[in-house]
Amino acid sequence: SGSGIARILSHCSHGNLIIALLARRPEPLNELVFRAVNPNPDAVLEAFSTDTPPDALRRTFKHIKMHGSGKDSKLEMAVHSIKHSGQQPFIEGTYE
Repeated sequence: SGSGIARILSHCSHGNLIIALLARRPEPLNELVFRAVNPNPDAVLEAFSTDTPPDALRRTFKHIKMHGSGKDSKLEMAVHSIKHSGQQPFIEGTYE
């Protein structure tokens, strides 16, 4: 799941990446961050609530880019976890 991937990649011995988690509702995100950081206090996970319209996603990614933890960091990986499968490979997709 996306939460398991986030926990592993944020761990110092498995990537030590800064993780930005996105979801529609902030409550599950905050719980996920708490569960992931609690056993691994050095992990850097940030929660961003957003929706799926293109403008909302653009605003969110702009906010992530300017946010303290990931500011001036390069995107190293994107993990796309959706409820319903897409009709084309994610990397070939657009916002729309």
